Amino acid sequence: MEHDGQPSPTRRWGPASVAARLKSSRPPAEGAGPPEVVDPELEALDDADVVEDAQGLQLDRLTDVLLGLQRAPELPLTEPFTVSIAELLLAWADVADQDGFFGDPRVGRVLRLIGGRVAIVVDPDGITVRGLLRRRRVPWERVHALEFAERYRMLRDHVLEGFADDVVRAVRVPVPGLRWLVRKVVGALEHLVPDEEMEHLRDAGGRALVRIDRRGVDVEMRGALGLLTFLSTALSEVLQAEAEHRDIEVLS
Repeated sequence: MEHDGQPSPTRRWGPASVAARLKSSRPPAEGAGPPEVVDPELEALDDADVVEDAQGLQLDRLTDVLLGLQRAPELPLTEPFTVSIAELLLAWADVADQDGFFGDPRVGRVLRLIGGRVAIVVDPDGITVRGLLRRRRVPWERVHALEFAERYRMLRDHVLEGFADDVVRAVRVPVPGLRWLVRKVVGALEHLVPDEEMEHLRDAGGRALVRIDRRGVDVEMRGALGLLTFLSTALSEVLQAEAEHRDIEVLS
């Protein structure tokens, strides 16, 4: 989603400035841990036992929102294509109710802390998965198959709740507020999508990446990465096209 460099007067946390910071941020070098961040308010949100569903996310037209968050580039790829959870949520904020969840200034603070982490980069040579603590690079020649699942079934079968649980159970989450953010968004997706929109999602929601089958240890899309692949229809389009271009098996 493009920004004109000026924050919208309806916003409380300046998404244009957040987007600029995300664009200039780089993931930590291999072997380098993320900087320690202390934010007692966000940490208290993470530790809360009860998290209410996020309101104001335009879930009555969820399918159209997902399809519009990010456009896929021309295929096959000639340069890297990056999808990050922070940029996806910033794009969602552009179409959501700014008096609702995305109007909460704490959301912007969490997104700034995430930066370029929790991202997937697809390029002509392979796939890079950036987690919170490390990166995993998979050259195309090591990819045996890509596994996808229907977004409709992921919601129907409460798969996203498992992603939120993964983040909550994680031993170390170096971004205060991330547990809270994921649980809020997942809670809304799991419980606030109207029945008629679920039908639309079944017809037009497509499929999301859930696993990279590679030589060695497979790469599972869990936790915040699972939420990322659910939200990015552009990533699904790119990966399926690249798999077909390279005669890589696509599983479902």
